Amino acid sequence: MAAVEAGTRVKVTAPITVFHVPKTKGAPTLLTGCEGEVVKKIDESISAVQPFQVRVEVETEAGPVKVLAHFAEEEIEEA
Repeated sequence: MAAVEAGTRVKVTAPITVFHVPKTKGAPTLLTGCEGEVVKKIDESISAVQPFQVRVEVETEAGPVKVLAHFAEEEIEEA
């Protein structure tokens, strides 16, 4: 993948499940296939955080919701 920086549109390609999606009451939400925008690339080494912070839009029963999640480079591709 080319250099991914803030503002790049990306698609989630890995089977990533999150539990912090608003309006889902903590239910597991699969992000595979969701598209979004890289908000920040974290260059310093932080063990608990993947380097790409991405805002993706997820469909819920209550309608679309924007979610921030962290991804490794191999979990996303340019959209």
